[in-house]
This record gives sequence, C-alpha cells and structure tokens, in this order.
Amino acid sequence: MKNWMQTAALAALLSVPAIVIAANVQKAQGTGVIKAIDAKSVTLAHEAIPALKWSAMTMPFPLANPDLAKGLSSGQKVVFDVEIEGSKYRITAISPAK
Repeated sequence: MKNWMQTAALAALLSVPAIVIAANVQKAQGTGVIKAIDAKSVTLAHEAIPALKWSAMTMPFPLANPDLAKGLSSGQKVVFDVEIEGSKYRITAISPAK
C-alpha cells in the first residue's frame, strides 16, 4: 500500500510541469495576404501582430488542420488565428477578410 501511495504522489508531482507548459500557449489574430498555400502550410505577408510583438513580415505558417486550406487561394486577403507554444507556431483558423 505504501509503494502505491508513493507512486501516485510521484506521478502527481511529475504531471505539474506538463500543466505549466500547456499554460504557456499564446494566441493572437492577424491579417495578411496569401503568397503561397498547400495542404500543410500557408505563406503570408502579414501585418504587424502587436499581441506577439511581431512586425509585419512574410513567413510560412503550418496549418493545424489541412482542411483550413480549402477554398483559399494565393493573393487573397485573410484574417487568421495563430497559436504559439514555445518556438512552434501554427494557424488554427483562417478565412477571407471582409
């Protein structure tokens, strides 16, 4: 019984860093123009994103889901949601700008 309680306590302690890491996800919204697009990524010339302290630039973004690329085309102005965890970033939503 004592070993089981020690194992459970250790497991609980080890799970804490995973919770802290997950809490470090940043989310922001941006606007840009599609320069290239495929099922896995989209290259955007995006405006500054103050919430992330990013200046305007052109860069590729991985897509969280390949379905996000459906109906979009190069040259189209879009709004997008980006999620950043550590040094990894990805688009979680993207749609034509109104």
